[in-house]
Amino acid sequence: MKSSNQVLANVFQQMHTGNSAAIAQAATPSASISAQHVQLIDDLFGKLLVLFPVNAPSAGLLSNYKPEWLKTLAANGVASAEAIQRGLMKARLDTERKFWPSPLQFARWCKPEPADYNLPAVDAAYREAVKNYRYGSRYTWSHQIVLATIHAVGVSAFKHSSDKELFSQFSYNYEKLIRLYMEGQDISANIPKALPKPGETSRRASLDCEARLRALNLVRRFSGANPKNTTSTSD
Repeated sequence: MKSSNQVLANVFQQMHTGNSAAIAQAATPSASISAQHVQLIDDLFGKLLVLFPVNAPSAGLLSNYKPEWLKTLAANGVASAEAIQRGLMKARLDTERKFWPSPLQFARWCKPEPADYNLPAVDAAYREAVKNYRYGSRYTWSHQIVLATIHAVGVSAFKHSSDKELFSQFSYNYEKLIRLYMEGQDISANIPKALPKPGETSRRASLDCEARLRALNLVRRFSGANPKNTTSTSD
């Protein structure tokens, strides 16, 4: 049996197409589920009437408003009970509004925003990244998505790009990762386990080279070769 959210999404989609037969089919995995979604919309309007009584539709016009609201919500990708609850929460926080909202305004409230996930705004994330990118995972970031964005952009860009170029790259990758994160996708692959300390990579390369030379000299010593006077030979 389809979940409540799946049925609601199907109903919204078919409302958007205007196909009444398809609407009925989408909402009939069971009569009880169809009734649940009728109740959901009724509950939504009941709560909005309390929150925004000014210019609210009269009781006789509510039946005309509901189909248009469904179509608008569907057109804006609002297709789950969770999204509607998010919209209601933001409506309750809009203490300055008294007038009945348009369906488009309510659809905007339903859309997730970075602040809903305690994510910093792009400007704040950029300033944090520019100031602390050298520290990598050793720094306590406001959110790990900032570090993931640094990794996506590349540390070299922070060193060599102009501020305008860097912000363009950063904002593009940050917004892309935010969308993935808000969709529930795993972004851990974009987060490096650790970044080397400044100059650490070159020091490691130098130490590795010295270790290889010492090992080669030991092999030559035990084989009777003079490491100072070795000459290359062809096979």
